[in-house]
Amino acid sequence: MFKNHIFLLGIITTLLIGCISQKEIDRIIKDRTILYPYSENNKWGFTNQIGELVIPCVYDTVNFFHYGLSAVKFNGEYGYLKTDGTWFIKPQFDYAENFDTNCANVINNGNEKRINRRQRKCKKNTFIMGGCIPPNECAKKEISSAYQNGKYAVIYNIFLKDKNGSFQKLKDTSDYVFDDVIEFSNRHIIVRKGKKYGLFEIHGLTKVDIVSEKNEIVEIDLVHGLDSIHLQYDELKIVYQNFANDGKKYEASQTPFKIGTKWGIISNFGKILIPPKYLKIKMYNWTLAEVEFDDNKKGYIDIWKKKEFFKRKTTSNNRAC
Repeated sequence: MFKNHIFLLGIITTLLIGCISQKEIDRIIKDRTILYPYSENNKWGFTNQIGELVIPCVYDTVNFFHYGLSAVKFNGEYGYLKTDGTWFIKPQFDYAENFDTNCANVINNGNEKRINRRQRKCKKNTFIMGGCIPPNECAKKEISSAYQNGKYAVIYNIFLKDKNGSFQKLKDTSDYVFDDVIEFSNRHIIVRKGKKYGLFEIHGLTKVDIVSEKNEIVEIDLVHGLDSIHLQYDELKIVYQNFANDGKKYEASQTPFKIGTKWGIISNFGKILIPPKYLKIKMYNWTLAEVEFDDNKKGYIDIWKKKEFFKRKTTSNNRAC
């Protein structure tokens, strides 16, 4: 009799797991609703594209929705959330990653496994193809700088016109005044003098973005030499790109920088994409970044469109509206 109960329980469990129809799974996979993680007081939820909070901040951690589901942590366990804020798979895992097309990696009771959306063993392997063109390599420190008596100088190209009117490229070296030189991008190196950092463009004349005292962005033309280096950054968070784990150092893409107490973002060309106005910035990908815009409040921005996916409280007469 006891064995019959176990057998019956097994059938019921199978039916419950299998009750998710293929039609419902197909609908979720095709769901392209775009939501953005948003955090208040160390709890996460989601906003829509106009910054409205559509899923409340009650989760420990969240991921961007991928194929209609987000792996989120709630009360110490991971589950899968739908874009309408309801559970697709209730929290039960020690750890979980987002689904690719068909499968997801989870850890349950210390065991790693790949599951499909019915929580069965995933039999179909899926692959996400990466790019096949590597990024540019960084300008090399040993080629772009010289070292002497504990100080660095930058090496740069100058162009002189000869008698025939043709240009000849020559190399020149600045004074030995810098404390460090850091590889950055294909065209730029970073120099440090004391506690300040600046960009130096090694190939020719360039326009430089300067943050004024009024926090306005001013673009100026500078010539080579020490006067072309504006030591305006107090800190930089450089993350180099990688390609196929080949061990090479490829140029940074978008890089958070700090001036004073506020953070912004510069491109690999040194152009200021986001002026310094956030308390913290963490890059998500080449388009999106997570920012702390107020104490214990975090949201996402589109770097290139300069769009915030959260709403700030407006003030009038120093009072919140």
